[in-house]
Amino acid sequence: KSVSPDRMQQNIQVCDFAISADDMVALAKLDRCWRHNSVPSRGVVSAFVDEDLVAAVAQDASAPATKMPRGKAMPMPGYGTFLSRTAGETRAAVKEAIIAGYRHMDCAQVYTNEQEVGQGIADGLAATGLRREDIYITGKCWNTHRKAEHVRMALNESLANLGCAYLDMYLIHWPQSYKYLPKADAKPDVNCVAPDVNGAAMAPEYFPMLFDGKSPKHPGGGDGKAGTMSNDCVYAPNGVAFSETWQAFEETVDNGLVKAIGVANFTPAHMDEILKIARHPISCNQIEHHPYLQQPKLKEYCKTKGIPLVGYATLLNPSLQGEKSAELWEEPILVSIAAKHSKSVPQVLIRWAIQAGVVPLVKSVSPDRTQQNIQVHDCTISTADMADIAKLDCGWRHNSVPSGGVVSAFDGES
Repeated sequence: KSVSPDRMQQNIQVCDFAISADDMVALAKLDRCWRHNSVPSRGVVSAFVDEDLVAAVAQDASAPATKMPRGKAMPMPGYGTFLSRTAGETRAAVKEAIIAGYRHMDCAQVYTNEQEVGQGIADGLAATGLRREDIYITGKCWNTHRKAEHVRMALNESLANLGCAYLDMYLIHWPQSYKYLPKADAKPDVNCVAPDVNGAAMAPEYFPMLFDGKSPKHPGGGDGKAGTMSNDCVYAPNGVAFSETWQAFEETVDNGLVKAIGVANFTPAHMDEILKIARHPISCNQIEHHPYLQQPKLKEYCKTKGIPLVGYATLLNPSLQGEKSAELWEEPILVSIAAKHSKSVPQVLIRWAIQAGVVPLVKSVSPDRTQQNIQVHDCTISTADMADIAKLDCGWRHNSVPSGGVVSAFDGES
């Protein structure tokens, strides 16, 4: 509005030009969530559910956040906590991450290190003067805990280990369900296996196994029979129905133990099953995401459904995929972009994920690299360079499915 005829005329002359994509990105950086009109109601602070974004951004200028369908905004990049090789390693790394500016911790029951993560969070909060509500904490419920009573058990255990009263996000870790195996009954090489992933031990009770055939197979969470291609661990009769697990997840939101719920490694077909019965939205799908696996069809599906994406293996897990990550880090286009912006290739990969609309998860136990990996908000990859990175997509998946007897959880993504 204007009462000046000249300005009225000027304000309507806006349809004869276009702002470039790069300039739109630059303008987006001006967002300070400063609201001039809050709510015309005495005694009510705000009518807007996204006010939490103000606090999330104010916590640390280097940790912008993305709005979620439910709960507060999710800071990015997030700090991953997978793989603990030595006692105390994760605790120290998480503390250093918080000091460096990370405000989003990604955890999981199956990582078998939540207690150390919780200790690291407590140490980091003490060192920085931050509060629990200043940190966004994601947890994941493992495949053995898909029935309603086991979901509650897993969440209570995670909250106790992390030293938290609630989680900001709780995810169904994979679409598979395994038979529940009590810790006291776990006997490696008899009824389960004890995985050691690059020196990091995970609890054997999370990996029940049947050894009565030529190759070991996980017993499904529904009937306990071996998972096979014709009777997999996801669907009936061998799997726990998504509806049972999701309804148990919804109860965790209803009782205040979790602020938002979501999934990880789910395909559109899997999410469709949940959306048929959901009361609470799928607030996140955490997926493998790097230039060699960009999943455009899944991205488009999640965009149409309003489901934010979080990406793991952003740097292609150098500790697990040394040869392939080295190949990625040496891609000429990534090396060129890094040189152009005086950044490292890992920083380019993190920045690329953000601009691709995915909240990236990264991890390092090196304080220097931890600090470097969060310094990605002071540059913008051009539209042309983003297009060149898109050409690297070859559908190469580093993490297929942790299920004996079932080849893949993914229906044609690769």
